[in-house]
Amino acid sequence: AIFPHLTVENNVMFGLKNLPNKMSKAEMKAQTEKFMKLMHIEEYAQRKPERLSGGQQQRVVRPQSRSIATTTQVRRQRRAKRTEFLSAVCLSIMYLRIICCG
Repeated sequence: AIFPHLTVENNVMFGLKNLPNKMSKAEMKAQTEKFMKLMHIEEYAQRKPERLSGGQQQRVVRPQSRSIATTTQVRRQRRAKRTEFLSAVCLSIMYLRIICCG
């Protein structure tokens, strides 16, 4: 969804601001510009969604959702690594119990 109180640029940047690995403002700006260029909406960067046509609004949602998807992907990767680590720890504990308690 588009946030009506944010400009096009800030809507696209929204997902990047919530990444677990914080990006610098310069990196966020560069990534946002890349997404906007890809969708041909860079000329609307400072407009609010109410001043865009329906098609233009849809083009804002795509890069915004892509940046949010990136956030979700990073979280899933972290969760998978944490689960893998905990599984290894549990297996180690079970192995030690078998050796020690025979």
